[in-house]
Amino acid sequence: DPTPTESNETFTVESGAYFPGEFGDAATGVIKNPYGVDLLDIRVSTVAYSGGGEIIGGGFTYLDFILANGTSGVVVPVTKSGDVATVELYPTISGLTFLGREAELPDGASGIAMRKSGFGQDGQEVGFGMLIENANVNYAIEDSLYHITAYAEDGRVLATDAGYVHILLPGQTLGVGGTMYLVEGTYASRVDAQVVAGDFVESGTVPFFTWGDVTYRADEYFPQVAGQVASPYDQDITDLRVSAVLYNDLGDIVGGGFTYLDFVPANGQAAVEVSVTSNGTP
Repeated sequence: DPTPTESNETFTVESGAYFPGEFGDAATGVIKNPYGVDLLDIRVSTVAYSGGGEIIGGGFTYLDFILANGTSGVVVPVTKSGDVATVELYPTISGLTFLGREAELPDGASGIAMRKSGFGQDGQEVGFGMLIENANVNYAIEDSLYHITAYAEDGRVLATDAGYVHILLPGQTLGVGGTMYLVEGTYASRVDAQVVAGDFVESGTVPFFTWGDVTYRADEYFPQVAGQVASPYDQDITDLRVSAVLYNDLGDIVGGGFTYLDFVPANGQAAVEVSVTSNGTP
């Protein structure tokens, strides 16, 4: 349907790249949002060309979100026939974009603050960690999204990761860790972490899980962080996501990882082991 519009702004793409792989090819790039609002579920297509300019493949994915007037990295799987010479990326608002809810910031409330982030690389694996804070005392924030982008020194996107922070309690600073795998022979120069707030839910004071007896177990192939998680709640809690965030002597984040803990008994403790990746010994 033809629709009048006053806007001529469009998404732009920078640092487009193509990475052939043993288990699948990918096109990557940096998408810039020209609009002053956060956007969710952007459909990003790629078109692959031969050396003669013929279209020989393509693919698409959904980029979970782009912050207002911000940028975000994307990795798009490519299916092709023949040798790819160049690729192009085409981001567009999708039907799902209009289904995505935009968090309404209550009067006097603040959004999620990114307090610190960092990463470490070991071989082709990157471990990342970040600390996010909900400074509000009367609101929990549910179903927030995070997006991680690993960049090469020349600005190419090497890998991305995304997920949910299902609940951030009032006054809570939460660590989130994870891992990404890069194409062989590539090295991450920087890793950017972004988060967009979900739904603000009125809440009184809620106690946090706590942790103790934390140790780092060095291993050539499977380093781990081990410890105890304690529950303040009077019922069993199942399927906890447990992140590990690793630091160097200066307090910089140099790695991370996560796992799922089957359960913690009511008002009790449970042991947990988290596989982690870092740059050297934390």
